[in-house]
Amino acid sequence: DSLTWVNNRSSFFQELNLRLGGGQDFQIIVVCMRNFSYINQRYGHKNGDCLLIRTASWLNGLISGGQTFRIGNMEFAVLLPYTSSKEAEENLSAVYERFNKPWSMGSSQIELEADFAELIHTDQPWDATDIMEFLQYSLSEAKKREEHLLRFNNTSYLELEKRRHIVQLLHKVIE
Repeated sequence: DSLTWVNNRSSFFQELNLRLGGGQDFQIIVVCMRNFSYINQRYGHKNGDCLLIRTASWLNGLISGGQTFRIGNMEFAVLLPYTSSKEAEENLSAVYERFNKPWSMGSSQIELEADFAELIHTDQPWDATDIMEFLQYSLSEAKKREEHLLRFNNTSYLELEKRRHIVQLLHKVIE
């Protein structure tokens, strides 16, 4: 990404394919900042860009062996090796807690509102496209929750499959 100097969406997709092809287990934590336009309006785009750069830098240094990607305008994904549920919980907590504290910008303290999604891949028969869809679904569902967090799991998968099935039925009925 030319602004934040972390990897971009295309390289995220490539890295997913590499890890899936290598049979690796991994954790993905996605952070989607909300209402960032307010920061740009209040503090200026230059300061907003600086805050994006600081956010990307912090995420990039979160865990040794992790990689950070800017996958959307205000969305970052952190791809981490998965070793245990305890470590995955600690990773997610570190990100979640950091975004629930203010970020300093000059003499100002700024609250960055964000939605969070987590996905852990172990031996599921998913491809990179599936994972991207699951992450987008998780973020849209996280926006509806008080804690603004969704951990994609079997229940989430079944809900998404149910939604897909209903959409397919509606398309057939419309035809």
